[in-house]
Amino acid sequence: GGIKSIARVTSRLVPFMALAYVLGSLTVIFLNADRIPWAISAIATEAFNPTA
Repeated sequence: GGIKSIARVTSRLVPFMALAYVLGSLTVIFLNADRIPWAISAIATEAFNPTA
């Protein structure tokens, strides 16, 4: 019990959590791939906007 069992569980769980995070992120990017050029353009335009 105690902290050692928590460490054991989390050491096995964290890689799967990281994989789920990466897959989720890639899914969101893939589903919105048509908006990527607009997003990059908006970032570049607004980054140099003096009123930003």
